[in-house]
Amino acid sequence: MFPTSLHAHLVRPRTRHGCALTPDDFVFFRADGRIGWRAASKVAGAQHIQYEIWDTNAHTRSAPCTTAMHGSIRVDGEENALPHPYRRSLRRKAALQDWYDAILFEEAQREASARSARRWGQDEISSMIKRSSMGISAYGAREVAVDSFPTVSALQAWIDEALSGTRVRLIALLLADYPYFRGEMRDGQLLQKMDGDEAVAYLPIVVATNQDSAVALAEREGNLPPRPSATVRMSGGTRVRWSADAVLSWSAVARNSTLSRDGDARPAAGDWILLGVEGTDIALPVPWGSSNLLIETDDDGALVEISVPSTARREQHHRRRAEFEDRWGRWLDEEQNLTREELEAGIRRAEDGLRAVLAIEEG
Repeated sequence: MFPTSLHAHLVRPRTRHGCALTPDDFVFFRADGRIGWRAASKVAGAQHIQYEIWDTNAHTRSAPCTTAMHGSIRVDGEENALPHPYRRSLRRKAALQDWYDAILFEEAQREASARSARRWGQDEISSMIKRSSMGISAYGAREVAVDSFPTVSALQAWIDEALSGTRVRLIALLLADYPYFRGEMRDGQLLQKMDGDEAVAYLPIVVATNQDSAVALAEREGNLPPRPSATVRMSGGTRVRWSADAVLSWSAVARNSTLSRDGDARPAAGDWILLGVEGTDIALPVPWGSSNLLIETDDDGALVEISVPSTARREQHHRRRAEFEDRWGRWLDEEQNLTREELEAGIRRAEDGLRAVLAIEEG
């Protein structure tokens, strides 16, 4: 008989610091053609939020396929897909364990946001003045696997929403007709480092439409893969300073290639998308199917950092980060008062970890 307790199906029935949800809060359901588990948020004032981990075809199945399920969140009855906690992909099936982890992450983020709002206020002018007087500014980060979207226009909509609190704008276009043949490199095909709109260094990596984009930006001989990135500092609506690494010159690419402005274009794995930073000559190359887009904002939106890391490397990073927070969550929380016993045990654990790392390096 199929056990309906969520706990019975989890490889790691973890809890997360800052999140009150546990496996016991999830209730098994079968409704509207779905079968799975759901739980209500425990964040104060968020009783209208409900999480679901579900599979389809409930009328023909006695149990869900726990290795390939969907994760979603309902806010006031409106359903949206949860991002995968590690790959940051949307609308993709994943293992039950990953969706459970995703819900704990989402719930902890909502609790942290609620605590921050109670302490520092929202984004009204008075709260911003109070934070500024204390040297505190708002920071935010949004990340997504770019192939989560069916079209370039859908990616553009996500970008516009992520940058809505800033004066920085990006335009996403599909790169076409930019081939490379030995001895016939086109102007602008080498990745470069830029200070303002001037190239200050070049990387021996070519961007071309007749090569797989994932291969072009892959790890080489043990070296980390290049990570296209751009940083823009604003003062009101004026760009004060900008720089970039592992990018292309937008003007050079525009002169020597075709940039498709068809928002309904459906990129395939291995294609290139270009992200142009409005008002600059920066063009970030984005390998479709193997990259994430990370947008970070700081200083109340005056500083924007855009980067294009490998999806696989980001998944590794987020999994390691989750393990770290599982172990050190209470230590990372400035509102927690650790006991002397916890402090001593934590110091011993950190020292043991350091000795283990040193032993590996020396061995």
